[in-house]
Amino acid sequence: MIDYVLAVDIRSDAVSVSVVNDKGEWFFRRKKQYSERTGLQVLSCIREQIAIVYEQAGDAGMSIHYAGVSVPGIYNDTTGEIWAPNIPGWRKFPIREKFITFFPQKTSIHIMADRCCCILGETWQGNAKGIKNLVYLHIGAGIYAGLLVDGHILLGNDHIAGAAGWTALSPSFYPEYRTSGFFEYYASGNGLVKIARDLVYNAPGYDGVLLKKGENLNMQDIFNAYKEQDTIAISILNQAIQFWGMGIANIVSLLNPQKVILGGSLFGPAVQFIGRIREEMSKWTQPYCLKSVSLEPTNLGGSGSLIGAARLAFIKSSEDS
Repeated sequence: MIDYVLAVDIRSDAVSVSVVNDKGEWFFRRKKQYSERTGLQVLSCIREQIAIVYEQAGDAGMSIHYAGVSVPGIYNDTTGEIWAPNIPGWRKFPIREKFITFFPQKTSIHIMADRCCCILGETWQGNAKGIKNLVYLHIGAGIYAGLLVDGHILLGNDHIAGAAGWTALSPSFYPEYRTSGFFEYYASGNGLVKIARDLVYNAPGYDGVLLKKGENLNMQDIFNAYKEQDTIAISILNQAIQFWGMGIANIVSLLNPQKVILGGSLFGPAVQFIGRIREEMSKWTQPYCLKSVSLEPTNLGGSGSLIGAARLAFIKSSEDS
């Protein structure tokens, strides 16, 4: 059994790299925002951070032979290609081929989509130890889900299983839904900010606290305004609670998980609404599924996918031994 692995968590705006031991403890953890976001510049930043951590591990006498990498978007393990539209140039991008050059020879490199790494993180170090039927629902700038069914992570025919943002919660269709899906359009961080901006500028007679934010309005502003009883913030978040509850109900009725864990940048501040989300979810969920499922926030903060990347590397090392 190996003692240490390298974990890499790639996001659309930053990369995190750490050495992790078999107890889940971190060493030499680094996080770097991309100064530029073209595909090649992102790669250069990632390569630099990996090299720094590898050097620190070597100086400390840590031998690293396995690496786990969490990536955004859709990763196809068969082709080694990634589709990550928030990083320019990363559409059908041969990421595995590129990454081989980032690591010392004979390093075993394993890549998995972030939603799947979050499942591995939660079942190893989070709120889902021993759980075999689990949904990790990420609600941040976008909405997506990691799915664990009978102990197996679902990937789907095209490795896209978990595209929860496309959950349809209304019979009315508008072309805007084609790029994100209904659920994400109305209940993600990006969606809620867009709706707030539209309402602030178009609501007759509105003079609340969000008005002065203008184009700089962000999700935290909406939560702050909610505390001040701002009418637009209340309206937006009440609708989001309804859609979150309905979306989770659909997933629970379809998959019958033992737990749904909520993560992403909104959970976070939206943890205060979990009771209300559960109440809304209860209206729509298949009754027997409802009895056996718990709904709770992640306890891993924003580190679930990094921890999961480490777990992926340890799993692969065990399979090879």
